[in-house]
Amino acid sequence: MARIMVPSRVRPSAAADTRTQLIDAAERLFAENGIEAVSLRSIGLAAQQANKVVVQYHFTNKKSLVAAIFEKRAPVMEARIAEYADALIRPGTRPSVLTLVDVLLRPIVKAEDDGPNIYARFLLNLLCSRTYWMVSNVSLARLMFGLEPEGTSETTAIVRMLDEALPHIPTPVLRQRLCSLTRMLLGAVMNRENALAANQPVWPLEALLSDQMAMIAEALARPVPETVAAAVRAPMMMSMSAA
Repeated sequence: MARIMVPSRVRPSAAADTRTQLIDAAERLFAENGIEAVSLRSIGLAAQQANKVVVQYHFTNKKSLVAAIFEKRAPVMEARIAEYADALIRPGTRPSVLTLVDVLLRPIVKAEDDGPNIYARFLLNLLCSRTYWMVSNVSLARLMFGLEPEGTSETTAIVRMLDEALPHIPTPVLRQRLCSLTRMLLGAVMNRENALAANQPVWPLEALLSDQMAMIAEALARPVPETVAAAVRAPMMMSMSAA
């Protein structure tokens, strides 16, 4: 039986550096190639780690590595949501759905100060992957930032305000719409990046975001069709035959 070589004991600072390198490499590869197409071994190589099981040693599996990406991004995302909320939501007022959508989603689109938006592309690939369903035991809004379902955060506060602004939309429907519409937004932003890379004409980013945010706000508020309302009331059953 072949022996599995694990990294020898290292200084905590060195281990932290290795984890950071692996997280950064994983996020980049997931963004470029999709979640399922990337092996743990290729992540280790991209992080310039010679040990073949270095990712398993630090993260055990791909699910834990995805969670680590969110945990690294969470503080910055939360801070930017708070910044947008302070700028756009006046104390004592009820913000519009459009304003809440802007506060919640714009920080993702503006995740990078310049250059390609690696985080947005990673998130888009995750939301379209089987891995998403492995880690979607918490609501999308918290999943995006790797936060536990308990406790409070800027993200949770904005999502609760959306719930209050749209009392006629059942919570499961609102979460599903938010997931689908986030994919739409990220797809539009990534399509713009691809067009720029191909030297094709594109809309100014702010024009694109204004259009996307307006569509998302309208779609979230649309009345729920009776067929959807009935499905929400009934136990959800998922099977290959339920097409």
